[in-house]
Amino acid sequence: MTDVSEGRLTVQQLSWCDVETLTSALADTVKATDIGFDHIVAVSRGGFVPARLLASALRVSRLGSIGVRYSDAQRKTPEIVASASGLRPSDKVLLVEDAIESGRSLMHAAEAIQPQVELLKTAAYFRQPTSIPDLDFVVEERVQLPRFPWE
Repeated sequence: MTDVSEGRLTVQQLSWCDVETLTSALADTVKATDIGFDHIVAVSRGGFVPARLLASALRVSRLGSIGVRYSDAQRKTPEIVASASGLRPSDKVLLVEDAIESGRSLMHAAEAIQPQVELLKTAAYFRQPTSIPDLDFVVEERVQLPRFPWE
Protein backbone atom coordinates (compact mmCIF):
# COMPACT_ATOMS: atom_id res chain seq x y z
CA MET A 1 0.00 0.00 0.00
CA THR A 2 1.12 3.50 -0.78
CA ASP A 3 -0.10 6.65 0.92
CA VAL A 4 -1.34 9.26 -1.55
CA SER A 5 -2.08 12.87 -0.61
CA GLU A 6 -5.33 14.38 -1.81
CA GLY A 7 -5.32 17.93 -0.50
CA ARG A 8 -5.33 17.61 3.29
CA LEU A 9 -6.36 13.96 3.21
CA THR A 10 -3.95 11.06 2.90
CA VAL A 11 -5.47 7.96 1.30
CA GLN A 12 -3.93 4.54 1.04
CA GLN A 13 -3.54 3.40 -2.57
CA LEU A 14 -3.75 -0.37 -2.89
CA SER A 15 -1.57 -2.20 -5.38
CA TRP A 16 -2.67 -5.21 -7.42
CA CYS A 17 -0.51 -7.32 -5.11
CA ASP A 18 -2.53 -5.96 -2.15
CA VAL A 19 -5.74 -6.91 -3.96
CA GLU A 20 -4.47 -10.46 -4.50
CA THR A 21 -3.72 -10.73 -0.77
CA LEU A 22 -7.17 -9.37 0.13
CA THR A 23 -8.84 -11.78 -2.31
CA SER A 24 -6.99 -14.73 -0.83
CA ALA A 25 -8.01 -13.72 2.71
CA LEU A 26 -11.64 -13.22 1.70
CA ALA A 27 -11.73 -16.51 -0.21
CA ASP A 28 -10.27 -18.36 2.78
CA THR A 29 -13.00 -16.95 5.03
CA VAL A 30 -15.68 -18.02 2.57
CA LYS A 31 -14.17 -21.49 2.11
CA ALA A 32 -14.14 -22.03 5.88
CA THR A 33 -17.96 -22.05 5.88
CA ASP A 34 -18.20 -24.99 3.47
CA ILE A 35 -20.97 -23.21 1.55
CA GLY A 36 -20.75 -24.24 -2.07
CA PHE A 37 -21.75 -21.09 -3.89
CA ASP A 38 -23.37 -21.56 -7.31
CA HIS A 39 -23.29 -17.96 -8.46
CA ILE A 40 -21.31 -14.82 -7.63
CA VAL A 41 -22.96 -11.46 -8.29
CA ALA A 42 -21.02 -8.19 -8.39
CA VAL A 43 -22.62 -4.95 -7.28
CA SER A 44 -21.60 -2.65 -10.11
CA ARG A 45 -19.22 -1.02 -10.41
CA GLY A 46 -16.95 -1.54 -7.44
CA GLY A 47 -17.75 -5.22 -7.13
CA PHE A 48 -16.72 -6.22 -10.66
CA VAL A 49 -13.03 -6.93 -10.01
CA PRO A 50 -13.43 -8.56 -6.57
CA ALA A 51 -16.29 -10.74 -7.85
CA ARG A 52 -14.21 -11.94 -10.80
CA LEU A 53 -11.20 -12.69 -8.62
CA LEU A 54 -13.34 -14.48 -6.03
CA ALA A 55 -15.03 -16.53 -8.75
CA SER A 56 -11.61 -17.90 -9.70
CA ALA A 57 -10.48 -18.42 -6.11
CA LEU A 58 -13.72 -20.21 -5.17
CA ARG A 59 -14.05 -22.02 -8.51
CA VAL A 60 -17.50 -20.61 -9.20
CA SER A 61 -18.22 -20.50 -12.92
CA ARG A 62 -21.46 -18.50 -12.87
CA LEU A 63 -20.76 -14.79 -12.53
CA GLY A 64 -23.19 -11.91 -12.91
CA SER A 65 -23.80 -8.34 -11.83
CA ILE A 66 -26.49 -6.06 -10.51
CA GLY A 67 -26.58 -2.28 -10.82
CA VAL A 68 -28.15 0.16 -8.40
CA ARG A 69 -28.54 3.88 -8.97
CA TYR A 70 -30.37 6.59 -7.09
CA SER A 71 -32.75 9.23 -8.32
CA ASP A 72 -32.25 11.52 -5.32
CA ALA A 73 -29.26 13.25 -3.75
CA GLN A 74 -29.83 11.52 -0.40
CA ARG A 75 -29.47 8.10 -2.09
CA LYS A 76 -32.70 6.81 -0.56
CA THR A 77 -34.71 6.03 -3.69
CA PRO A 78 -32.97 3.12 -5.44
CA GLU A 79 -33.50 1.87 -8.93
CA ILE A 80 -32.19 -1.50 -10.03
CA VAL A 81 -30.76 -0.72 -13.47
CA ALA A 82 -29.28 -4.11 -14.30
CA SER A 83 -30.48 -7.17 -12.47
CA ALA A 84 -28.50 -10.37 -12.11
CA SER A 85 -29.65 -12.84 -14.74
CA GLY A 86 -29.62 -16.61 -14.68
CA LEU A 87 -30.47 -16.95 -11.01
CA ARG A 88 -32.21 -20.18 -9.99
CA PRO A 89 -34.40 -20.81 -6.91
CA SER A 90 -31.91 -23.42 -5.65
CA ASP A 91 -28.87 -21.10 -6.00
CA LYS A 92 -26.52 -20.15 -3.22
CA VAL A 93 -25.35 -16.67 -4.19
CA LEU A 94 -22.43 -14.57 -2.99
CA LEU A 95 -23.08 -10.83 -3.52
CA VAL A 96 -19.78 -8.91 -3.73
CA GLU A 97 -18.63 -5.29 -3.35
CA ASP A 98 -15.11 -3.91 -3.00
CA ALA A 99 -15.82 -1.71 0.02
CA ILE A 100 -18.91 -0.71 1.96
CA GLU A 101 -19.34 2.95 2.83
CA SER A 102 -23.03 3.48 3.60
CA GLY A 103 -24.07 -0.01 2.51
CA ARG A 104 -27.22 1.19 0.75
CA SER A 105 -26.35 -0.19 -2.69
CA LEU A 106 -25.48 -3.59 -1.26
CA MET A 107 -28.66 -3.62 0.82
CA HIS A 108 -30.89 -2.75 -2.14
CA ALA A 109 -29.14 -5.28 -4.39
CA ALA A 110 -29.60 -7.95 -1.71
CA GLU A 111 -33.30 -7.10 -1.39
CA ALA A 112 -33.71 -7.57 -5.15
CA ILE A 113 -31.90 -10.93 -5.25
CA GLN A 114 -32.98 -12.58 -1.97
CA PRO A 115 -36.51 -13.63 -3.06
CA GLN A 116 -35.10 -15.38 -6.15
CA VAL A 117 -32.59 -17.71 -4.49
CA GLU A 118 -32.20 -20.27 -1.71
CA LEU A 119 -29.31 -18.54 0.05
CA LEU A 120 -27.72 -15.10 -0.26
CA LYS A 121 -24.51 -14.05 1.50
CA THR A 122 -22.56 -10.80 1.18
CA ALA A 123 -18.84 -10.08 0.96
CA ALA A 124 -16.43 -7.17 0.65
CA TYR A 125 -12.79 -6.45 1.28
CA PHE A 126 -13.57 -3.52 3.61
CA ARG A 127 -16.47 -1.96 5.48
CA GLN A 128 -16.77 1.24 7.45
CA PRO A 129 -18.01 0.94 11.04
CA THR A 130 -21.01 3.17 10.27
CA SER A 131 -22.25 1.21 7.25
CA ILE A 132 -25.80 -0.16 7.29
CA PRO A 133 -25.60 -3.89 6.56
CA ASP A 134 -23.65 -6.48 8.43
CA LEU A 135 -21.54 -8.38 5.97
CA ASP A 136 -21.29 -12.14 6.06
CA PHE A 137 -17.67 -12.01 4.90
CA VAL A 138 -15.29 -9.07 5.28
CA VAL A 139 -11.53 -8.82 5.50
CA GLU A 140 -11.25 -5.61 7.50
CA GLU A 141 -13.25 -2.78 9.05
CA ARG A 142 -11.77 0.68 8.45
CA VAL A 143 -12.84 4.23 9.16
CA GLN A 144 -11.05 5.47 6.03
CA LEU A 145 -11.34 3.26 2.98
CA PRO A 146 -8.35 2.84 0.65
CA ARG A 147 -8.30 3.54 -3.06
CA PHE A 148 -8.33 0.48 -5.31
CA PRO A 149 -6.21 0.11 -8.48
CA TRP A 150 -9.37 0.21 -10.64
CA GLU A 151 -10.45 3.62 -9.33
